Amino acid sequence: MLVNTSLRPHGAWHRRLRPAAWPALLRVFAGARDAPRAEQAVLALTSAAPHRHADVLDEWVAIRRRRPISAASTLRQFVAAARCRDAGAPPALPVLVACSEGDRLVDARCSRALAERWNASLVVHPGAGHDLPLDDGPWLAARIAEWAQAPPRFDGA
Repeated sequence: MLVNTSLRPHGAWHRRLRPAAWPALLRVFAGARDAPRAEQAVLALTSAAPHRHADVLDEWVAIRRRRPISAASTLRQFVAAARCRDAGAPPALPVLVACSEGDRLVDARCSRALAERWNASLVVHPGAGHDLPLDDGPWLAARIAEWAQAPPRFDGA
């Protein structure tokens, strides 16, 4: 199961991390020591409806305060994501790819291209953000259940 994912070469750099998201990412870096500011920036970037998740924001802030995240660690995570690429062959098991049209971080075309390349099943949410499980967990759970009940779509390697 992959959610709002991207791998090189299945998406141009500006689709794998949308330039419009860069200012918000800079706010995350700038606010690394200010937990509420950093987590608010993350939520605003990853949710299509951040106003619905005030309780989650409070939890995220509490977690960040208990386990601070360094700017260096965050940077390493982005570098690793940028370097991540398709190994050349699809996984040896069936894969379900889910993406969100409302994702402001990663263009849904990246997930679509990956699903096509791997001949994987694809489900598309019409409006959720990058954090699809947060924005519409019940929808995602229903799509996973449907996929799990269907005969696998798998060509095998």
